[in-house]
Amino acid sequence: MKSAIFALAVLAGLGLSGAVAARDPAPTVRDLEGLWEASAFYGPELRGAVTVERTPLGWRADLKGRLASGSVGADGRVLFDFGENRSLSFDPASPDGAFWRQGAGGYGYNFLTPVSLAAEARGRWRGEVRPLDDVLTLYLPVRVGPDGAAAFIRNPEANVGRFLKISRVELADGEVRLIGRPFGAREDEIVGRGPYDPDNDTVSIYIRRVGQGYVFHRVGEGRPTGFHPRVGGSPYRYAPPPARSDGWPVGTLEEAGLDRAAIERFVQRLIDLPMDSNGASDVHAVLIARRGRLVLEEYFHGFDRDRLHDTRSAAKSIASVLMGAAMQGGVRLGPSTPVYRTLGHATEDAKKQAMTAEHLLLQTSGFFCDDSNDEAPGSEDRMQQQRGQPDWYRYALDLPMLNAPGAAAPVYCSAQPNLLGAVIARTAGQPLEALFRDRIARPMDIPRYAMNLQPTGEPYMGGGLYLTPRDFLKFAQLMEDGGAWRGRRIVSLDWARRSTSPLETFGDRQYGYLWWSQTYPYKGRQVRAFYAAGNGGQIAMAVPELELVIGFMGGNYSDPALYIPQRSYIPEFILPAVQ
Repeated sequence: MKSAIFALAVLAGLGLSGAVAARDPAPTVRDLEGLWEASAFYGPELRGAVTVERTPLGWRADLKGRLASGSVGADGRVLFDFGENRSLSFDPASPDGAFWRQGAGGYGYNFLTPVSLAAEARGRWRGEVRPLDDVLTLYLPVRVGPDGAAAFIRNPEANVGRFLKISRVELADGEVRLIGRPFGAREDEIVGRGPYDPDNDTVSIYIRRVGQGYVFHRVGEGRPTGFHPRVGGSPYRYAPPPARSDGWPVGTLEEAGLDRAAIERFVQRLIDLPMDSNGASDVHAVLIARRGRLVLEEYFHGFDRDRLHDTRSAAKSIASVLMGAAMQGGVRLGPSTPVYRTLGHATEDAKKQAMTAEHLLLQTSGFFCDDSNDEAPGSEDRMQQQRGQPDWYRYALDLPMLNAPGAAAPVYCSAQPNLLGAVIARTAGQPLEALFRDRIARPMDIPRYAMNLQPTGEPYMGGGLYLTPRDFLKFAQLMEDGGAWRGRRIVSLDWARRSTSPLETFGDRQYGYLWWSQTYPYKGRQVRAFYAAGNGGQIAMAVPELELVIGFMGGNYSDPALYIPQRSYIPEFILPAVQ
């Protein structure tokens, strides 16, 4: 889970103590009515064409005129350090498989992105560094009524408004005050305050609890904005997705046997959704494929097919795919692989000695690590916020046990799939990023992605992989097709079937190897679906009986509205359209 503080910490202090020039007549709160936006791009600025070469004096990399010398590690890889926790890792034996590491910014994490280098001449390679954009956008809608000015904040990247809980705005003596109950406060307080500049039509706000400020500009009528699903235009009319060189065959709704009129009504419904509260359904993308062809692809709130999107905990399911892919590639790994012995972590605890990879896949390890329990030492927030042990693998291995592995119902805990990543990497003898690149990204035509990293530099397998929506949907199609993507075997048929089978129970849903499963009503009977799901409304779902794959991406992070797509949109609008 990402902290709201991380999302706001990138905002530079603005020095908001200056006086506001007097006006006659003095502005009133009604002058604030409308939509306000604070938007900024915080880099990283270091990006673009990069050249790597072996010179008589050693290795050197040139990234837009920034030079870095290379140091060769024990594994033969060359590391170019560009400072400020930014580096390029390059393998001369596989030059098209380099990785760029960017330091923590507004997201609060380090990220790893792939860099493909092509030979330019003997001993010289050239490629492009494309880091994950560090973007922050805040929207402040103000509506004035008889009881004052109501307001709230929406933020598509992390939903920080959910934590600030602003409810109204006041304006007195030229100062704007945002009132609410931030971070669980029991009584109203001034969340943010600052001057209103009517001449430039800006509101500058400083948030005391965060210690940062930002500037809002009024959004002009009809200007495109990410606040509304879409702005202006005529009623929605369906158009098939464009063909791209990403492996997706495309087709039309009619060819796939979906009711075009019903789908058009559904998309129009998403377009017309009123953004009247912080908890309104916030869908960024919806995609549908049937019989292996992509037939619907629509984006909202300023998102598009080329923008990397956080998959949050849906990446847990991809950790299961990575294990299956490693096994398919010949790694001597399986559900019975012992955790502690494989990782060389000595323990006298018989419960821990009995723990296997399957217990991590099913989330039945027995660790005291419930993500929904703030008192659990292994909860994701506790693990990530503590500073005593930066090695999250060791932190998890040292957790106390509540039960013997497999002896109790599964407990949702991100430390478990993350620890599975250590087991995979240790058994394979390869870094996780190399395994993902070689066993998944390349054969599945996924050239762009961003892996968030642990403090020690390993990819975090508990969630947070960034993918484009079309690439995210591929994982549901992969598992529906029995573990193959366009004829390329990624995982075995047995692994695909077992991973998506209902093996354990979480409330009213079932669980397989890090994949969710449930049934839906369909034309008088029940059909089973399996899916990857992540905070905010990230879903990659397959309904095998209907040869149907559905994808959603959204921004309702830490809000109950994140469940609307799977609980309402799919059973009430999409499934009835399948003919």
